[in-house]
Amino acid sequence: MVAAFSMAALLMMTFACKQDGYKRTESGLRYKLFPKGKGNKPKLGDYLLIDMLIKSVNDSVLLDTRKQRKAIATLMLTPSFKGGMEEAFGMMAAGDSGVFVVSADSVFQKTFQKPLPEYIPKGSDLTFYLTMRSITPKVEYDEEQSLKEQEYMKKLAERKEKEPELLLNYIKDNHIAAKPTPSGLYFINKETGKGAKPAKGKLVKVRYVAKYLDGTVVDQSDSNKEPMAFNLLQHEVIAGMDEGISMMREGGKATLIVPSGLGYGDAGREKSVLPYSSLIFDVELVEVGK
Repeated sequence: MVAAFSMAALLMMTFACKQDGYKRTESGLRYKLFPKGKGNKPKLGDYLLIDMLIKSVNDSVLLDTRKQRKAIATLMLTPSFKGGMEEAFGMMAAGDSGVFVVSADSVFQKTFQKPLPEYIPKGSDLTFYLTMRSITPKVEYDEEQSLKEQEYMKKLAERKEKEPELLLNYIKDNHIAAKPTPSGLYFINKETGKGAKPAKGKLVKVRYVAKYLDGTVVDQSDSNKEPMAFNLLQHEVIAGMDEGISMMREGGKATLIVPSGLGYGDAGREKSVLPYSSLIFDVELVEVGK
């Protein structure tokens, strides 16, 4: 009886899939495939560019890369679970499209590694509409990455070499008389404050504008909101800011010329500050904590 029931259930599921146009892989992935492309399907480690539309069970759009005009870039990996999206990717050559139905719980827990959002019902499915834009074989991708890394390291070395010269030229061209501190910081007092001098560990509030040597603003505190607050000399800000603020009094204003060694170094700061960049900070010490 059990075997007969299982077979009947399987036949019913197969019939249902055929009724809605979906096929099912051995792992349980439901799919409709529209092969229009040519070439090989991806192998492990290949680099993929995929247009992706994701809809929840109530037809809400969770992601649409076509509207964002930026395809999903990913490496071909082993499936994070049976019937996972990686299996879907592996079914498509460049130019192919497909529709795939996947467990929402499994996608979020095992692929995205995030909790299932409250607006998506537990036990429901997500529908992925995919178009494989391109497949770059692993060997080609690794070669491209190696060339990019070499080019990046070359530019990094050039920036490191040029930084001292650019900084000295700035000091000379702007007739800056201040001498650097032992660390290399240039402190130019603009207005001496009349308040307290901050001590190590004290909370200070600061307004600032940070610029490249050419005057391009890369960061600033918002004058319409609370100043930036940090505990002095606790490595919560760059070393140049810590040192410069420690030389001021509450209410004072100064310009700090910060070499990259006291700033964001060889890594830079995300997309806002390039590596090996000397920066100019116009700062105001607004408040010193009691």
